[in-house]
Amino acid sequence: MPKYSIPAMLPRNAPLLSGLFALMLSVPAFMPSQAQAQAQAQAQTNTQTTKTGAKLFGGEILRQQPALPSLGRYYYPNRLIVSFKKGVDGQQLMNELATERRESSADRKDLQLALELAGDLPALVTIKPPNAEKESTGQLPYMMLEQPGKESGGSLNWLMARLKASDKVKQVSRDYVLFSDDANTDRINDLLGGAPTKPTNVQPRHPAIAHTPALIPNDRFYKLQWHLKLHGSAHNTTTSPGASGFPLAWALNPAKNQPIVAILDTGLYYEHEDIKNNPRILPGYDFISDPRNAKDGDGIDNDPSDPGTGSEKGTCASRSAEVDGWHGTHVAGLAGAMGSNNRIGATGGAWHIRILPVRVLGRCGGGSLRDIMRGMLWAGGIAQPGVPDNLMPADIINLSLSAQISCTPLMQTIVNTLKQRGVTIIASAGNDGVDAAGTMPANCNNVIAVAASDARGHLTPYSNFGEKVDIMAPGGDLSRDDNGDKFADGMLSAFKGGYKFYQGTSQAAPMVAAAAALIKSHNPGFGPDQLLATLKKTAHPRSKKQCPKACGAGLLNLAPLAAKKVSGVNKYR
Repeated sequence: MPKYSIPAMLPRNAPLLSGLFALMLSVPAFMPSQAQAQAQAQAQTNTQTTKTGAKLFGGEILRQQPALPSLGRYYYPNRLIVSFKKGVDGQQLMNELATERRESSADRKDLQLALELAGDLPALVTIKPPNAEKESTGQLPYMMLEQPGKESGGSLNWLMARLKASDKVKQVSRDYVLFSDDANTDRINDLLGGAPTKPTNVQPRHPAIAHTPALIPNDRFYKLQWHLKLHGSAHNTTTSPGASGFPLAWALNPAKNQPIVAILDTGLYYEHEDIKNNPRILPGYDFISDPRNAKDGDGIDNDPSDPGTGSEKGTCASRSAEVDGWHGTHVAGLAGAMGSNNRIGATGGAWHIRILPVRVLGRCGGGSLRDIMRGMLWAGGIAQPGVPDNLMPADIINLSLSAQISCTPLMQTIVNTLKQRGVTIIASAGNDGVDAAGTMPANCNNVIAVAASDARGHLTPYSNFGEKVDIMAPGGDLSRDDNGDKFADGMLSAFKGGYKFYQGTSQAAPMVAAAAALIKSHNPGFGPDQLLATLKKTAHPRSKKQCPKACGAGLLNLAPLAAKKVSGVNKYR
């Protein structure tokens, strides 16, 4: 919970009391003594550390790469991702190295490797050198190599060194862990000095311009969603300087086309009052392969429900204990998973789109790069082994997650492949207050990278920035209350038990995803390049004061869509 006194969570049935809402307190659920003992035993197991200082992540031991920034980068020590030079037969090279290993090493055990092939149709096969259990077809430009059951297998470390030395290999990388991109509240408050500042730029209130075509929803908490309001110079019930003008787009007649936005995240809390029985929520999938990280008792399955991400202290790599965040539900709600104009709770950015939940982040809000990439491919309609085909591929993929690493060759290939299929990928720029060039997947080519702004329309202190950023969108700042509503200026969306304010580029990305979906609904022929061109062309320019560091084309703006000026960019079609 935040350190400051302004409440951050609204319960589902909170009555309106003089502009404030009653709070729902978190009360631990009753746990029978036997279950409690099991939970304590599990917690004790999860807090183990090795003699070398490696820490557990969802039960799987990770290593921290040395000599890196304080946040660190974590990876699975038993997995590698390899890219080969053009024309190299990856499987043949692996067989040669396996033979060399058996002949030269004192470790006589077989190398057991899992290979994930990323070509036109990635597949998963298993080999035990020297004989392949399944024959490969064609060249293997990329492989996922795994040595199961090893914390830091000597044979895999030897293999990594040999691959790096080989003139047939382009690059070798670890299977990194990517984390959800909510800005850590305590860290931000420490950085900015604690409690939210008092309003410093609240201007005289005045009604919205009379001739503005807008649809103001009747959702109970809409008045607290400053990010969705009409863009204006004043903070009031209908306008905000940091808003993106969504009511203007809602006023348009709904388009027949309903784009699909895939939310690759922690899953979805389906029982939320504003999400339950929503026909626009499509059947998704859970791609978390390690049951210990999944927290739902199994591996990959067809249930993308979010069981929570909370973990005891010591289980989340270098992080402290975490409570359940319901991050995917919050992000999906911002994009459009919540019911809209239904007198319940809050509302999302796009009302007539479809949401495809794809679970790739588990315990501690983290997930394997391999699982994330497989989830991306499946969401985009590319068949995955052992998983039913996705018959309703996404038009837009939202990635509110990141790691401080360069874009890996395999990730870039997957992004390029999805773009060729017409899929637009939108990613959070990261919350470390550094150049986004060092944050994947936002730093990959052909990804729309989104920075975060506050209720004034200014770049937030936590947001990453730089030339890789394409656009800025509302992400919130819980250290401020510029609109004077006595709530910190976070982004209000669905959360188990009610509605909660979050901040982060995780929240900014789904705002752009919602805007892109609204644009595509009226321009079904628009692909990734056309959508990006439209978003940039219509953005509100920012001054040096508003964006002291590079934050793309400006602040997200839907007014031109509502004015039907989008046709002016149809030349990009």
